[in-house]
Amino acid sequence: MLAFNSIQNFVVDYTAPYSAAGVAGITFSRSILACLLPIYGPQMFRTLGWGWGGSLLAFVSIVAVPAPLLMWKYGQRLRARYPIVG
Repeated sequence: MLAFNSIQNFVVDYTAPYSAAGVAGITFSRSILACLLPIYGPQMFRTLGWGWGGSLLAFVSIVAVPAPLLMWKYGQRLRARYPIVG
């Protein structure tokens, strides 16, 4: 949740005049992933087994762990470099 909240806060700051659209885009992406995981999850666990299937999901989620620090360190630069024209 910490990683997701920090990314969502960055998007709100980044898309300041259109914050609702930014949050809607993130929520849509998260909902699509949440929809696909139950469809492909059983096949993944059948193929990899319970141990490696759960580990694969954990390894993918570990990628998001440094997100709060990256947003804190590079957020200002990213917002300045890619302004939203509105």
